[in-house]
Amino acid sequence: MKQTAVEWLQDELNQIKSSSTDMDGIIRFLETEFNKVIEQAKEMEKQQQDNFAIDFFNWCNSEDAKNLLHDLVMVGEVDKNVEIEQILEIFKNK
Repeated sequence: MKQTAVEWLQDELNQIKSSSTDMDGIIRFLETEFNKVIEQAKEMEKQQQDNFAIDFFNWCNSEDAKNLLHDLVMVGEVDKNVEIEQILEIFKNK
């Protein structure tokens, strides 16, 4: 599984913490590096959200999704007029 932005940020901050030995160095390093690391994590999160949206869109337009939704309607798991929120939950749990 790919590393999430939060997991990456945690790893980066742990590396920063363990690589500094003197207090002045830690403060200077933190002042300059934390903002960079946080911005990188935000960019990663945006990219992950974009990728999720693209994957969801592609799945919604796939034969697999159409067949699955048809089957779920047939067995009464979802209503014939399934809402997008339900489709999203199905996608997240597939």
